[in-house]
Amino acid sequence: MRIIKLYHGTNANPIEVMDLPKVTQCINGSGFYTTKDIDVAMKYGRNVVCWEINAEDFPFLAETPIDLSYVDGIKDYEHCKELGMEVILCQEAADRMALECINAYVLPVPAMARVQAY
Repeated sequence: MRIIKLYHGTNANPIEVMDLPKVTQCINGSGFYTTKDIDVAMKYGRNVVCWEINAEDFPFLAETPIDLSYVDGIKDYEHCKELGMEVILCQEAADRMALECINAYVLPVPAMARVQAY
């Protein structure tokens, strides 16, 4: 089993985000934006939620980090990647991640580590 850790920085209630991740509309389009880099996630909020998932359960992540069933409205992937958002999920994939993850937890971000990424 190969474990992938996906991180999401948030100022919202981290327990709600962990249990019920919600797709939102942002400058790069609708999606649930995550990263494999905890340092990038720390720039997006006072808490970081981490989901540990089995790579075999999410084969599209190996092929393309954007859920291709949900690319409508998402800007060029290279632009998202520049911002560190490597994995963009549709609502269905985000729900699956929350339900089928091996582990999920919240990491508080030290105030000095918080730098606005946008």
